[in-house]
Amino acid sequence: MIEKRKPSEKGFTLIEIVIAMLIFTVGLLAVGGMQISAIRGNDQAAGFTEALIVGQSKIEELSLLLYTDPLLNDTAGAYPTVRNSHTGNYDFFIGVTLTPPSPNDNKKEVKLRVQWEQFGTRQIELKTLVLR
Repeated sequence: MIEKRKPSEKGFTLIEIVIAMLIFTVGLLAVGGMQISAIRGNDQAAGFTEALIVGQSKIEELSLLLYTDPLLNDTAGAYPTVRNSHTGNYDFFIGVTLTPPSPNDNKKEVKLRVQWEQFGTRQIELKTLVLR
């Protein structure tokens, strides 16, 4: 025969403890999932930041060139794959596209694409004008 608790007895039953542990475990798993998401988001942001630094550096180099510079006429082989020197986490491919000027135009549009592998292929594109 099971005895009923007296009102003066305090404490938790086994089922109450098991349910509390279950709720606590579900909460911990949710926090763990959020932590993994935050780490992945930080890693993606780091990749974009590194790509932007590499791209900005190259686009500044190009924007300082003279209008008649050979690098602004033919980009074949001018910008090979560049290894990021900051952290070395990614290999960046830099592609340059030039929009040829019209006969009366005094500017060339330089489009620079930085591409890398991080949870799939990622890329950013930067543009600048080089004036005559």
